[in-house]
Amino acid sequence: MAGAVSRWLGSVEGLSEIVQRLLRVQIENSPAIEVIKRFDSKETLFYCDPPYPHNSRKDTKAYGYEMTDDEHKKISLSVAQHSRKSCYFWLSLSII
Repeated sequence: MAGAVSRWLGSVEGLSEIVQRLLRVQIENSPAIEVIKRFDSKETLFYCDPPYPHNSRKDTKAYGYEMTDDEHKKISLSVAQHSRKSCYFWLSLSII
């Protein structure tokens, strides 16, 4: 193992435990509804963190990707539909 890699691995306390915990974690950068449909199963936990709706914040250009109110409704409906029948969700949202 290269010296730089060895030093890096040894510099973060608990890194091996973190690596073990994240071995089965998959991060997707795709439209949420597509990911939900693709990975829907009883063993799946989805963490969804969409941009907060415009009417809940002052800066309407705070995110690199914004969502319309209609897109927020669609993702909410998809989460509700899938969480009742199979998988688990952790959804970050702003309720006003």
